[in-house]
Amino acid sequence: MTDPDTLLTDKHAFESFVYTPWREALSELERRRTDTRLSETVREIQGEHVLPCLDERQFVAMFRNLATPNHEAYRFRIVSDVMPGLRPIFFEYTQDKFADINPSKRALGKLCFYKRLGKNATPIYHYKRILDIEHANTKPIHELQTIDGNNLVEMHHTFFTSVFGDYFTIHDISEWLHLQGSRPSNYYLPFLSLFIRDGILLENFLFTDEEKRFSREVVVPALMKLEELTGYKPLIVALEPTDIEGDTFWTSYPESILPLCTG
Repeated sequence: MTDPDTLLTDKHAFESFVYTPWREALSELERRRTDTRLSETVREIQGEHVLPCLDERQFVAMFRNLATPNHEAYRFRIVSDVMPGLRPIFFEYTQDKFADINPSKRALGKLCFYKRLGKNATPIYHYKRILDIEHANTKPIHELQTIDGNNLVEMHHTFFTSVFGDYFTIHDISEWLHLQGSRPSNYYLPFLSLFIRDGILLENFLFTDEEKRFSREVVVPALMKLEELTGYKPLIVALEPTDIEGDTFWTSYPESILPLCTG
């Protein structure tokens, strides 16, 4: 049996438990689809609230507060290109509250554009503030207005579409998450169950001191419970290479797309 304490003190053990190599994930997803009892078990875990945006097509997904064309999204495009049989879906949680202490959320209001590597291979960034960040704190993201008076969600969607066109399907699953429970400890189990037999999640659960509490209290218990209930772990592929995960680069944007940003 997997020891949670070992997982949270040994990065290699954590990554081996959480992630599946993408080729293995593809073949495993295909194999699991033939297990009819598994389908019934997953539906029982999700309860009476079925995510309405999904059908029987298999998918590969990212889950963020808001779809935006940063380097994470470019990485999503690259990875999904090698999984051509899967529908690429961007799951959003726009009803979550904005918090500037969260780097990913702060990056939605203070856009970071990657220029080049400087001396000693240090990245050089250019910033564009589009949100009154202090005023935005604790407010739902979907209600926020940019400094120019535009809705923040609509602004990022326009930016996203101007870069990727209709390559991705975007689904805001805020209502579904709330029906499952308002806290991650409530909704992460049914959310991760989506990736038992129906899709592959591209994600990085950071092995930093700040993130370990979330992994300890939410991620690892959900993974273990799903393995207990179904006999399988969710299919999670590391989106970013784990040796450079969490770097500012991933939430930054290519400088070349700056003219497309109208925030």
